[in-house]
Amino acid sequence: MVTADWYGRLSSLNSRYKLTDHNDDALPAEPQHLRAKNIKFLDIDAIYLAALQYKRKNAFYNLEIDRDQVRELLSETDWYQLYLPAPMLEFSGFSDVALWQEIATDLVLKYIKKFYDYHRDEHDGPYQEYRTIQQILDEPNSPYNAQFLRNLRTEYLASVDRSKDVLIRDLNTIKGRLEAGELPTYSAHNIELFNFANHLYQPLIYVTEGELKVSVKPTSLNKHERKFCEHLKQWISREKDGFLGGRELYLLRNQSRGKGISFFAEGGFYPDFVLWLIEGDQQLIYFLDPHGLRHSRAFKDPKIQFHKEIKRLEKERFKDPKVTLESWIISPTRLSAIEHWSDKKNPQDFLDNHVVFMYDDEETYISKIFELNAEPV
Repeated sequence: MVTADWYGRLSSLNSRYKLTDHNDDALPAEPQHLRAKNIKFLDIDAIYLAALQYKRKNAFYNLEIDRDQVRELLSETDWYQLYLPAPMLEFSGFSDVALWQEIATDLVLKYIKKFYDYHRDEHDGPYQEYRTIQQILDEPNSPYNAQFLRNLRTEYLASVDRSKDVLIRDLNTIKGRLEAGELPTYSAHNIELFNFANHLYQPLIYVTEGELKVSVKPTSLNKHERKFCEHLKQWISREKDGFLGGRELYLLRNQSRGKGISFFAEGGFYPDFVLWLIEGDQQLIYFLDPHGLRHSRAFKDPKIQFHKEIKRLEKERFKDPKVTLESWIISPTRLSAIEHWSDKKNPQDFLDNHVVFMYDDEETYISKIFELNAEPV
């Protein structure tokens, strides 16, 4: 099922299409659908060409797209959920037609991505397996091993205005110290470098918002990912002789789309962090994603439902009794900010669906994640 939520785009749409009268602050739980009268105005050829361009851009070379299939797809409504104010689908002028064209194109491209990822996962699934890091190190030239090693051997590339002499000097100094095997900390010019002993590579980089524009590749942590790392470091310090006694914990910041660890069945889901909790020969592997809920509407959100899908993969695909897989959403959105939620909203419902609130429950949300899945030593 494709989900397209346009409420977050209303401000941009209002300025581009002059839709002020269509704005509606209420977020209805029921999805909308393009109607026959909307589809009659659509330029199917333009949508078809956009689909072909999207196919080339994403290297979906083995995917066939037919123009008539595009029209047939849009005539059906059981494959998507469209969230927007209902008046936006009413005709009040020809500017509405351009909006409907954009909506239809977006739906078709989302469908192509989901369709391709689903069948890629169906094809690749039987060949997926667990590998230890030692096995990866022993065969570094194997394609998938090489990809994982690139995830560990991170080399940061910063793009800075050449007029920022002091920052460039500081970054060159940091580069020299890192090459010498040192792990410097740094906080200036909107950039923070910090170390996390349990992370699989050092240092981590956080770029704050400010007047100075700095681009970092791989993508730097955002403020919620930075806060999660801070919370986890504090929790590790508190629990080193408690919950973590007899256990080892390792964290990996996943890389971006196309480079990191992903799950294609969920539309190319790249969780932000992978965490290993090891006790003897048993491993719990957590896929953790600081993911806001402001534009989610219910527990059926695919990223939330992934906590069920990962258990299916564990039992049906990987079948290793020594490895347990878990997935959690770590929401920076406060519970009070999701009035539009269509399901029950008490905290236990969210916990049952593997969702915790990092700012509502700073002191205990990490303990809740681990205590729900890990038996005491």
